[in-house]
Amino acid sequence: MNKYDAVPYPLLSHSQTHPAALATLALLHGLKAPPVDHCRVLEVGCASGGNLIPMAYGLPESQFVGVDYSARQIDEGCEFVNRLGLQNIRLETLNLLDFDPARFGQFDYIIAHGFFSWVPQPVREKLFDVCRRCLAPNGVAYISFNAYPGWKTLSAVRDVLLYRTRGIDDLLVKAGLAREMLNFLVEFLGKAKSASTSVAYAHAEFLQHVAEKLKGGEDSYLVHDILEDTNDPIYFHEFAEQASGYDLQFLADTDFRAALAANLPGPVAQTIGDLSEDRVEWEQYTDFLSNRLFRQTLLCRAGLPINFTVNAEALRTFRYACPAKPDDDIDVSAVAVQKFTGVDGAAFATDHPVSKAAFHHLISLWPRTATFDEMLAAAYKRLESSPADSQTAEADATALASSLLKAFTYSARLVEFTLHEPRMCLEMSERPIVSAWARLQAERGPTVTTLRHERYVLEPFDQFVLLRLDGAHNCDMIVDALVNGPVASGELSTQHDGQPVTDPDQIRSTLKQGVERTLRNLARAPLLIA
Repeated sequence: MNKYDAVPYPLLSHSQTHPAALATLALLHGLKAPPVDHCRVLEVGCASGGNLIPMAYGLPESQFVGVDYSARQIDEGCEFVNRLGLQNIRLETLNLLDFDPARFGQFDYIIAHGFFSWVPQPVREKLFDVCRRCLAPNGVAYISFNAYPGWKTLSAVRDVLLYRTRGIDDLLVKAGLAREMLNFLVEFLGKAKSASTSVAYAHAEFLQHVAEKLKGGEDSYLVHDILEDTNDPIYFHEFAEQASGYDLQFLADTDFRAALAANLPGPVAQTIGDLSEDRVEWEQYTDFLSNRLFRQTLLCRAGLPINFTVNAEALRTFRYACPAKPDDDIDVSAVAVQKFTGVDGAAFATDHPVSKAAFHHLISLWPRTATFDEMLAAAYKRLESSPADSQTAEADATALASSLLKAFTYSARLVEFTLHEPRMCLEMSERPIVSAWARLQAERGPTVTTLRHERYVLEPFDQFVLLRLDGAHNCDMIVDALVNGPVASGELSTQHDGQPVTDPDQIRSTLKQGVERTLRNLARAPLLIA
């Protein structure tokens, strides 16, 4: 039996593969990216459609094709597509070696996530060939792969797990034994930190970090990504050279920030610059420095001009969102430094009043977005002022563009660039509706895909509520369902200030507060469409 039929992948989205994310990076590098709202997308190795189906759901005017070798996963995905009534997506069981470019036509975006390193060389070559023959003139291909040098050390963990599970055919038993071994490694390596040499200590630190990361993963990740027979990491320069043989060139990496000169110490950037004759060499040297173990690389057709200098005019093309928070409450109109911090701890500071006001406006909109001009106008309104003349206006626009670009290149959790705002509802209706795809996912487990194509993990209470957000239930009806269901069965107990609640009216009041809180959180996720 096909291993992917025996242990299928969970329904997970990958936000970095969404056409809007790919188009944003393409446009930042000077390419005229195909429009996100009217594009054709191919995903190679689409599994059950966990990544592709929510794209099709959110972009009804675009067309999506997914191919995968696992008939079980494709059949499951087709069932999901039928339940959702989607007409803009086709999933097909197919060995990539049998892919006929003439039958499938051209695609604006081609996605191959978690595929390249886990297939034999002929299949990897076929993937490049599909990109060469099927990529639209300004199209973008996304290919992720395990990378050296980081995988040199990670291979040590893989080798231990392969040795421990050798001769085991049952994949779930294999995953269980691997997990037991991981637990042992974590326990042992934690004690090994007392090793006498710094080299041994560093080795134990790294292996423990890897083991802890793997320990919490899905069985499918262990079986297919770590224990798969074929797992061939590659150096980035080797990947780029292979791609060039198919008339493809390196455009960017979705995780591009670690390789930016602005994010490296000056002397380090200078040395790498002296060593590098081209951008591929630069990227390879930064991989050596960061010990990178995974690449998410974007390719485009060879010969297309790539621009690495972003000007203010180009930035007017995007929509912006800001998930950061201001560190303190100051007068934005004053020429005083204010810092904004993202959930990842990254921080950006500016004393430019218009930039500060614009960031505050974006924060108030989150998770909605605004265009550059909308943001600039809102900043002046917040400041209760207007530029004295056209020269001042242009200087403010340039400063704001510089602030946005600086924050974005430092962390995506400070400010986001996008070319698409999904349909969402932040205002609570009487009978709220969650995306049909999220409800379908919630029937199977706690992880759902937001309208921003991100993963959101539900608590059991939230999962119960979400499954009833189909437009037919109001808040009181959901409370009734809770009272007659998990509360009556004893699965759910209500508490107030840490004490059990027994009074029926107080139980209902407490549950209603919980439902309203869940609705607010789901709206901000965002998951509500009405």
